[in-house]
Amino acid sequence: MSRWPFVGHRQASQSSQTSTPAPTEVILREVAESSPAPNAPVDAATSAQHDGLEIVTSSLILPETVTSDVPLIELRDVTRSFPGDPEVQALKAVNLKVNKGEYVSIVGHSGSGKSTMLNILGLLDRPTVGEYRIDGHLTGSLSEEERAAVRAQRIGFVFQAYHLMPRRSVLNNVLMPMAYAGIPRDERHDRAVEALERVGLSHRINFMPGTLSGGERQRVAIARAVATRPSLLLADEPTGALDVNTSDQVMDLMGELNASGLTVMVITHDVDVAARAPRIVQLTDGRLTEGNVPDLSEFEAEFTPALEVAE
Repeated sequence: MSRWPFVGHRQASQSSQTSTPAPTEVILREVAESSPAPNAPVDAATSAQHDGLEIVTSSLILPETVTSDVPLIELRDVTRSFPGDPEVQALKAVNLKVNKGEYVSIVGHSGSGKSTMLNILGLLDRPTVGEYRIDGHLTGSLSEEERAAVRAQRIGFVFQAYHLMPRRSVLNNVLMPMAYAGIPRDERHDRAVEALERVGLSHRINFMPGTLSGGERQRVAIARAVATRPSLLLADEPTGALDVNTSDQVMDLMGELNASGLTVMVITHDVDVAARAPRIVQLTDGRLTEGNVPDLSEFEAEFTPALEVAE
């Protein structure tokens, strides 16, 4: 069984939790908890100071498989069950392969298993049954620290609500995750500027998030996700808080990132967003099927008034 070299984040273990936190909860908690205890031994690692936090990193990198026939993402008979009376199976014997450089949409209505799928793909949850492999490596035996390290180095996340740090500039928002990914300090600034140029926001580099439009904030979030040069970009309802025109711009950007070689997976209920991807998989009651964009018109008709009430 393959083991992963990893960045040595010091964080609280989540193994004792009985429920799966929201993805943003886990990732933002990792930012808050990555500071080691005072005078903690560094061992054979190197330490870097970043905005008052000492991030301990090793010199090792995650192995990337060169062989083209090894999928980047592979789920084998993955089932995720939650205890209760009766037991709830959010995912049921899911099989999925995503090759390097693919652009895939996962689409389904509320309760179909999309959030559970995101949690599994993002290493925020573990399958009850089955295997999840990244680049051919089994992930089931990874510790919580190792899983956090894989997230930091190999997976970029984009969320509907942006989740930018409001008291940090655009540049600092993009810089922050690179510290936790173990990227050398002398590379971070150039990478952040490059990522912001890539999303068309080099002129907003010193702005605060509160002064930006919704579309600009989402582009900052995308820049933050790609600055670490991940293998996979996971986007969870990336246009859910945007108007139609701004949504189109964000999805154009997703297409450009994929065209440059980045593997992109978009999880959405929006059929128009899903249709942007060359490959579409549909989740229905926890079961995965491949095919054309599903007809979710009835669901969307019910979903829109619910959003209006929530707002």
